[in-house]
Amino acid sequence: MNGKMIFKFAAVTAAIVCVASASVYASTVAVGSDDTNMLALANGTLVPVGGQVQLGTFSILDAQILALENNPLTLQADFTAFGSGVIGQGTVDGTHPLGYAGAFTITMNNVGPAFAASPIYMMVFDTASAATATQVAVIKGIQTTAGAWIFPANPVSGATVIDMDDAIYPPVVGGFISSTPSEFAGGNVSAIELHLVPEPSSVVLVVTGLLGLLGLRRRS
Repeated sequence: MNGKMIFKFAAVTAAIVCVASASVYASTVAVGSDDTNMLALANGTLVPVGGQVQLGTFSILDAQILALENNPLTLQADFTAFGSGVIGQGTVDGTHPLGYAGAFTITMNNVGPAFAASPIYMMVFDTASAATATQVAVIKGIQTTAGAWIFPANPVSGATVIDMDDAIYPPVVGGFISSTPSEFAGGNVSAIELHLVPEPSSVVLVVTGLLGLLGLRRRS
């Protein structure tokens, strides 16, 4: 093999190695909430179409997540998302061009290696983003069985399918309702309820009231 052939062979080999290493982790996670367990607002009605659903993992513990339930933006900052979708996605039909409230079916591809074997968390907002959200839920599922709420550990072709049926009730943030009507299901379903974030004015009033009570106790 002459010098040119050796150089060409080396270049082709390097290109193949680069392509292979770029796709070392190309896993898929499919998630659904479209049958008997859905997502509801704090008042029990299903989350409207367009509410955001994110899948990812947290850098903080569940107790710390719960302590931040009134601050969606801070929760978002401690959450690393690998993909997102919206309520109604995957449930479109002729009468519902944007899909159905409370339901969704989302497939997210090309999960990065940073997520390998990490627990899956779902964060849900009643609006399109954390910045405008007035309600939020943080959900995790059973993580002890194959195909549960854990990102694939397989570095080549791992795949995980999760469903709201496998979610842990009650969620990390939010509540649970055993029965609410669903047009998509054609009857009543159970649902995880989003947590209602207090308005800033309400928080101020509560803090002011507590400070006032402390003042009265000191005087007495």
